[in-house]
Amino acid sequence: SGSVTKNPDKAQYNHNESVALTAVPASGNQFDRWEGALTGTMNIAAVVMTGDKSVTAYFVPMAETVSNPVISSGPFSGSAGATLTYTTYGAVSNLGHPVQYQFNWSDGQVSAWGPAVQSHAWTSAGSYVIRAQARCAIHTSVVSGNSFGWTVAISAAGVEKIETDLAPTEFGLGQNYPNPFNGETRILCSIPEACDVVLEVFSMHGEKITTCASGRYAPGVYRIQWNGKRDDGSAIPSGIYMVRMAAGNFRAVKTMLHLK
Repeated sequence: SGSVTKNPDKAQYNHNESVALTAVPASGNQFDRWEGALTGTMNIAAVVMTGDKSVTAYFVPMAETVSNPVISSGPFSGSAGATLTYTTYGAVSNLGHPVQYQFNWSDGQVSAWGPAVQSHAWTSAGSYVIRAQARCAIHTSVVSGNSFGWTVAISAAGVEKIETDLAPTEFGLGQNYPNPFNGETRILCSIPEACDVVLEVFSMHGEKITTCASGRYAPGVYRIQWNGKRDDGSAIPSGIYMVRMAAGNFRAVKTMLHLK
């Protein structure tokens, strides 16, 4: 469980000579107390050699703890139905054991214990605060506290994959329809390969209105419905708006006219 070092380290000592003793715990243990000619719980202690001394250091198994993780990356916004991916890190077992992570998605669901990178899709719009926990992969009852929250805004825009006979061969952003529109409108996006896609709406002054879609999408043609509202649920006034699509290295912008 541990050992004891002497300073000075000699086989024999002079009368009244002071010897400093240090308890050195083995891995996974911690010093508990001295017994014999030396008592107390101070790890480094001294005895005065007025005669032969017998001293014993006692050690106990160290209680395992796991530090809190940190969520380090992931989108701040997305749309209902889109799969978003988040990464956490930083949890450490004080005994050096491997750790597992679990995400609380704050929509009533939690992930399985597993890797530091996990994904989730929310089914309804709202603001959600994601938190992560860690546990020892060997002693699974040893669990950390929660990480700080990571807030993600999920828009109410609907994302629907359109069934087609032929898969798209190139990226594309179609004109919204109807256009002009009052309230809801639909936007078509073509994605020839699996990639991260972000579809955002801006005013003509560059103000971001909402994120209609955000996440990793499989190849296909998608119809994205926007309800003509900001992320906070407020309606937009009449005017010209821009929808911007970013997918891999592809970028495209279309203008839309909203009339009440």
